[in-house]
Amino acid sequence: MQLTRRTAVVSAGAAALAAVGAAAAAGAAQAAPATATATATAPASTAGGSGAGAARAAAPTTAAALVELRAAVRSDFAPLVGQALTASAPDGRTGSLVLDAIADVAGAATGDENRFTLLFHAPDDFAEGIWQLGHDGVPTSDFLLTPIGPAGDRRAQALVNRI
Repeated sequence: MQLTRRTAVVSAGAAALAAVGAAAAAGAAQAAPATATATATAPASTAGGSGAGAARAAAPTTAAALVELRAAVRSDFAPLVGQALTASAPDGRTGSLVLDAIADVAGAATGDENRFTLLFHAPDDFAEGIWQLGHDGVPTSDFLLTPIGPAGDRRAQALVNRI
């Protein structure tokens, strides 16, 4: 079998997804021990004898954990314009940001689900950083939020550019 760079990236992505799924399932199992779990096994792969062919351990998963792994797309946010989203920073800061608009990324097709900008109303002291945004019905996702605009008209911007 000829292994291409694309195959290696897909294999690495699948392995990372399995690892994240295992961690999410472990967290879900601690939060709700009565939840039924299924066992998923990632297939073993080989990469030219580089040692990547070791079998991966079975990872318990739940449907809830798998839903959380889906990346948020533009259409998830469209009905939320004008609504507040919960924002949490890794250092424990929390608050809410009102989604002001969704804009196209330059060079992307109009309305592209994976390439868009989220613009929020933000307090004047809003700090740039990785913020976890959540709202009912939308997968919780981490975004780099950057403050833009002058004090008194401060905005926070998140750029999504998955190509």
